[in-house]
Amino acid sequence: MNNQSQLIKIKGDISRSSNDRFISQESMIKLIADKAGVDGGSVACVMAALQALIVERFASGSDVLLPGIMRIVPGEGGLTRRYIKIQSVSETLKRRLK
Repeated sequence: MNNQSQLIKIKGDISRSSNDRFISQESMIKLIADKAGVDGGSVACVMAALQALIVERFASGSDVLLPGIMRIVPGEGGLTRRYIKIQSVSETLKRRLK
């Protein structure tokens, strides 16, 4: 096995590992729809609107409150998840996580 094929195998392994740790947006929409008893299309529309709102607020340097969950603020360097930070987590959520 040459270096190129080893690199491709390692990248594939990392990708599969990442997929196992993180949930897809489609899966999250289905879980929320099932839990809330609403259709997935409505949840998808709300999530798209929330994403657009977060991007708009971060672009203007403002924070975002996810009611009952957390407040996130833009960090340095951009708008990706690597550049946001959690300012606070709701007390209700903290209690539920314990």
